[in-house]
Parts: sequence; structure tokens; C-alpha cells
Amino acid sequence: MDQLGGKLSENQVICEPDRRNTAPCILMASLKIKKINSEAKIVVTPSDHLIVDQLLFREDLELALAASDKKNLITFGIQPDFPATGFGYISVKEDSNGSPLKSEMEFAEKPDEATAQHFIDAKKYYCNSGIFVCSATAVLEGFKAHSLVLYDLFNKGFNHLNTDAEAAFVSQNYPLAEKHLY
Repeated sequence: MDQLGGKLSENQVICEPDRRNTAPCILMASLKIKKINSEAKIVVTPSDHLIVDQLLFREDLELALAASDKKNLITFGIQPDFPATGFGYISVKEDSNGSPLKSEMEFAEKPDEATAQHFIDAKKYYCNSGIFVCSATAVLEGFKAHSLVLYDLFNKGFNHLNTDAEAAFVSQNYPLAEKHLY
């Protein structure tokens, strides 16, 4: 919070309450945000990234926020320059319109070195940065479609979110979330 220069209040930064990997945290945060503003757009970022070109990153965020709507999820891909095995990869459809926005075809979990080299050689794979931009509606619809059990676990407490009852609901239910790979 101190690094943000006081520009955000504590309720605007939502941290993972327990180590369950990314999906439960994104879902819980999206429900909290949707309750405050049903039209909200969300930026999800890992806490350990070094952003060297902050102006370019800001421009990319603004582009992604403008392009996000009630149906799409935008993730930032990083062009790999070596066969990294510590990241998942995203394959994309190469659009001929020159836009930096691409359509995702599939997500590949952390590969072995040979597969990572194949991804680099194919020139249509990017490392998944873990940075996502989406509307609260789009991410929640994605959870309903692809992880209904997790969605139901947290959505049942929707009325408790952003109230004094939230801490009790989270402490009782968050540890029940299955650890997802994403």
C-alpha cells in the first residue's frame, strides 16, 4: 500500500487469505467487487512482478481495460526468449490486423523443457504472466461455466461480502476451496 502513494484505500486491495492458488482468490475478489459495482472492470496482478517500462505497461492496461467487456478475459502474455518451464503458456491465433490483442486458443500448464522449446519454435505461444484484465461479470461467468463447485462455494456467501460478517464467512469457507493449478 505504501508503494502506491496512498492512492488506494485498504478495501481496494484484496489479498489472498489462504494459499489456495490463484483461482479462489480471483473468484472471491470478483464477487466482492461485483457487489460494490456490477459494471466494474478488474486488474489482477501477481505481487512479485518487476515492471521495467511502466509507461508501456500503463498503455497496455488502458488498452486491455478498453477492450474488456462482459464476455472476454484478457491476459498478458510475455514473448519467451528461452524455454521457461516455470510458467504456463498461452497459444494465440495470430490476427492479421496488427493489433496487440490476440484471441487465445488454449492454455498449457508448465511444460517440460522440450515442450517449452517447441512453443518458442512455433512462434504462437506466450508465457502466461498471471496478469488478467476483465469485467467482474466476465470472470464470474467463466467460473460458473468452468468451475461451478468453486463458484457455488463462494457465491453462497455473497450477502456476507463487504460486511462485518465477511471475515467469519471467509475463514469458514475459503479453506474448503480446492487448490487449483491456476
